[in-house]
Amino acid sequence: MKIETHQSIVNFVNEQNLMIDFEKNLYLKQRKKNEVLANIRTYNNLDKVSFPDVYFFNAEGQFVEDENVACYIEKNVTEDYDYYKDFFNSKELLVSNTKRLTDLEGEFVNYRGEAIFPFDNKNNNSYTAIVLWSKYKGKMWANETNFIIKQLQNSSIDFDIYFLNMDVVEFEL
Repeated sequence: MKIETHQSIVNFVNEQNLMIDFEKNLYLKQRKKNEVLANIRTYNNLDKVSFPDVYFFNAEGQFVEDENVACYIEKNVTEDYDYYKDFFNSKELLVSNTKRLTDLEGEFVNYRGEAIFPFDNKNNNSYTAIVLWSKYKGKMWANETNFIIKQLQNSSIDFDIYFLNMDVVEFEL
């Protein structure tokens, strides 16, 4: 994995026609120290970050335990099936009382390396979806990331969608 720049990531997004909104794109403050992010996802003794992946928080900022969401592509979900509607209306939906969006405060920076936390003025009627993506995982993962973004955008569930780039980035100062 090589060190990327914001421009090399933008170039990759353009080449792959990725649906990343750079106005809502985040980077980790310390890419190699993503334990806080991984610990949010801890369930069934699984505490890792995978690609493509989505972290969900409800309107109150509580983490939605979504261990089955990561497998939805294996269920042959098509573009016209509203997977997230079914998932978020399911009786099995688990909401964490201890893991919150605010736990991630101080973890995110913009492409200049400046600390940001865009969730302070959150729309209280929607879920927050943080889509993890990267250049270093290549074209195959870019296609799956786009599929997830389309599913989120086309869902009848209201999502505020953010993007978290997981590449090692040299920030522009």
